[in-house]
Amino acid sequence: MVENEDNELRFFYGWIVVVASFLVTFICFSIRYSFGIFSVSLLEEFEKFGWTGTLIFGASLFSTIVGGLSGILMGRLIDRYGPKITVGVSGFLVGLGMVLCSQINALWQFYIFSLLIGVGMGVAFTPPMAVTSKWFVKRRGLALGIVALGIGIGTIVMPPVITYFISAYGWRSAYLIVGFIAWMILISAAFMLRSSPIKNDASSHNKNRKGENLNEGWDVLEAAKTRSFWLVLFSNSLWNLCLQMIMLQIVPYAEKGIGTSRMVAAGVLSLIGASSIFGRIAVGFASDRIGTKRVWLFCLVCQAVAMFWLTETKNIWMLYVFASLFGFSYGGIVPLIPAIDAEFFGTRNLGAIMGLILLGSTISGALGPFLGAYIFDLTNSYYLAFLLGAVATVMATILAIPAKKPERG
Repeated sequence: MVENEDNELRFFYGWIVVVASFLVTFICFSIRYSFGIFSVSLLEEFEKFGWTGTLIFGASLFSTIVGGLSGILMGRLIDRYGPKITVGVSGFLVGLGMVLCSQINALWQFYIFSLLIGVGMGVAFTPPMAVTSKWFVKRRGLALGIVALGIGIGTIVMPPVITYFISAYGWRSAYLIVGFIAWMILISAAFMLRSSPIKNDASSHNKNRKGENLNEGWDVLEAAKTRSFWLVLFSNSLWNLCLQMIMLQIVPYAEKGIGTSRMVAAGVLSLIGASSIFGRIAVGFASDRIGTKRVWLFCLVCQAVAMFWLTETKNIWMLYVFASLFGFSYGGIVPLIPAIDAEFFGTRNLGAIMGLILLGSTISGALGPFLGAYIFDLTNSYYLAFLLGAVATVMATILAIPAKKPERG
């Protein structure tokens, strides 16, 4: 509740936006991170036709890159026209792509339908984070942490659910069911989203937006000329290469490398999601108190440690330890990305700036799972792939250290 100029109390709609944004991240990242689960079934059915892990994850590569390009467009559309129509149309495309994937019989079909999902996935991160950032300043860290919580909860809930759908009904029916779920959740969330009325109703935001001039902010080209912009972009890109490699390859690794059952392997992914919830909550509070930069560096160091641990993992309990630490660190970083962007460059053009920064992360994130599959096909081991992820995270930490809020010359 907030108090307006007439001393009347009314509900602050920003928290409804948080709920809607939570639903968007929940279903989009559930679908994104379920690719590794579907890949096992696809390889089992189509390996006799010459499909390999590299070819299957090639579809993920192109889909993710398209999603990054789409994210720039979606960020711009959010800034100009608001989130309702943008998220609604994109949600329809995501569901449609999943439904069509249930009918594939050739590799080219899988690529085309995956690209369709990628276009819709442009709303997975930038729009909900950018919209939420514009509604909050004083409590921005907490609000973004709640939105990012959708990623963690989705990662807990959907892997075992999708694994059950596949085992009970087959992978085709699983694609179909998840497609309908995507339509229901994303289109419903779109109707709940609303642009921040900062121009005509600033009084309703005083409590939550105190301390920021809403008209200040960097233009996209202006921000791109700063050193901090590129430090953040390359740091996030290296971090995301590691993250996406793990999120899409950890299930195949648990089955092939450790020898677990498919449901146990899905449980490892769920444990990462569960641990990420603690990271999001802890970081949401900590960043509001001790600063986003310090917490950002701490989480990067934790992820690097987790990756080096993974390279020596030989059994399931070691994999559980990895999943707990990795989940906590990645969960903490996710809400820090838009918070850092808003702190450094303001919120006036935040959607477009985030979209551009995340394009680099998207390209590297698309390469991560692809490289993991390619290295496994070459060496029959994930060791070098995970070592690459560890080194990338160390480099991301080094780049993050000098990043700071730029000053206009």
